[in-house]
Amino acid sequence: AGMDYHLEVQLKSTYKFLLKMNDLHAVQKEMIKFLRRLGDIFPHELPNEFQKLYDELKKYENHPYEKRAFLYLDIIHINHLLEINLAMIFISTSGALGRYVQLPVPVTIASRAGLAFLFLLLYCKWKKISFRIAKKDHPIIFLSGIFMGIHWLTYFYALQLSNVAIGMLSMFTYPIITALLEPLILKTPFQRIHFVLGLLVLSGIYLLAPDFETGNSHIVAVGLGVFSALVYSIRNIILKSRAAHYNGSLMMTY
Repeated sequence: AGMDYHLEVQLKSTYKFLLKMNDLHAVQKEMIKFLRRLGDIFPHELPNEFQKLYDELKKYENHPYEKRAFLYLDIIHINHLLEINLAMIFISTSGALGRYVQLPVPVTIASRAGLAFLFLLLYCKWKKISFRIAKKDHPIIFLSGIFMGIHWLTYFYALQLSNVAIGMLSMFTYPIITALLEPLILKTPFQRIHFVLGLLVLSGIYLLAPDFETGNSHIVAVGLGVFSALVYSIRNIILKSRAAHYNGSLMMTY
C-alpha cells in the first residue's frame, strides 16, 4: 500500500504494547517474526514461507493456553469459528431455559449442573484428559465452583423476575466488569477506555429498566443480573492464572 517503510516501526510498537499488557504469547511472537521477515522474502518464496509459518503455528494448536489465539486468527481450521457459533447457540438457550422452565431455580440449576458434570466427565475420559489437580490449586478450583454456583443462581433468578432480554443483557455486562477488575486483582495496566465503556454499560442498564421504583421486579432483576456478572468475572479472573496449566473441560468438570 506504499506504507511498507512504516512496517518495522509498527511491529516494534505492537510488540512493546503486547509486552506491556502482559499479553505476548507464542502465537503472536511467531506472527510478528514472520511479518518482520516479509521484506526479505521474494514473491516466489512466499508459498514455502507460509508453509513454514503454518507448520510452526500447528505446534500450538492443542496447547491449553496458546490455542486460544486461533479462535481469533482462524489460521489453522475454519471449525474454530463454527465451534464459537455453536457455543453461542448453547449459551443463548440458557435465557429461555431459566425464564420458562417451571421449576424452582435451585432444582433447575442442580439438574443443569448434574447433566453438565456427567457429559463433561464422559468427554474428559473419552479424550483421556488427566483429572490430576495440584494440591495447591484445590482451594482456587473449589472457590471458582462456589462462584459459578452463585453466578447461575442469581442469573436464573434475574430471568424469572423479569424477562430474557433484561436478564441476559444485565448478566452480559461481565466483560466490562472483568476489564475493570483485572487491574485491581491482577495488577495489569488500567486502560481509560474501559472506564468510558463502563459508563456506557451503566447507561444501557438504565435504559433496560422501565422505571426505578423501589421493589420493582425489573430493578431487582437488573441488580441480580449485574451481581451475577460480577461473581462470574471474579471467577474467571482467579482462574486465569490456572488456565495455562489445565484443560478447560477438566476445570469445568470440577
